[in-house]
Amino acid sequence: MYIDDSLMSYEESLVFSLRALYRSKGYKRYKMSKFEPYDLYATNKEFLISDNVISFTDTNGKLMALKPDVTLSLVRNCRFNPDELAKICYDENVYRVSQGTGAFKELMQSGIECLGAVDQQCVIDVLLLAASSLACISSDNKLIVTYLDLVSSIVESWNLPSVDQQAIYGFIARKNYHELERLCASCDIPSDEVSDLLSLLNYDGFTADLPAWLEA
Repeated sequence: MYIDDSLMSYEESLVFSLRALYRSKGYKRYKMSKFEPYDLYATNKEFLISDNVISFTDTNGKLMALKPDVTLSLVRNCRFNPDELAKICYDENVYRVSQGTGAFKELMQSGIECLGAVDQQCVIDVLLLAASSLACISSDNKLIVTYLDLVSSIVESWNLPSVDQQAIYGFIARKNYHELERLCASCDIPSDEVSDLLSLLNYDGFTADLPAWLEA
């Protein structure tokens, strides 16, 4: 069946382009419900961008929520063999608080998930697909990849108590580097090692200078 592209908005055309890209790479589309049991999000708040979730009471008295995230819903409902690789794509509406207005907003989210036997080749393929996805949106794009093992190797080498390690990771997640430096100073971490960590955290791949130990 032929569909005239001029009848679609830019967003609709983009969704179809991404869906076609993912399907061409072996991803199967998964359709989800608009809402899930509220407990799913209440018990997994650390995975959410915001604690604010739209909830309502169903006719059977069960507390439900409009989904603010696709991944949690997908993992909960998708049946897959953990010994095999399941490649799934989706385009779903999610409901989140707008950073600009502070009000709830309906947003379209397109993406992929790999579940089960994920190996190094799968990770490489996903990175390449991320680059292709950005190219569908605009030729002027930048793909930023983070590798937390570098940060973890530094923090774990300090042999700090678990509570202090978790506090440091919390400061890193919130980009609260002032408190991170304060905590490191109270734990007698050498200032040059803290400086190396901050240089790594602020490295953007283009303008910042890498620490000498990382260049090696």
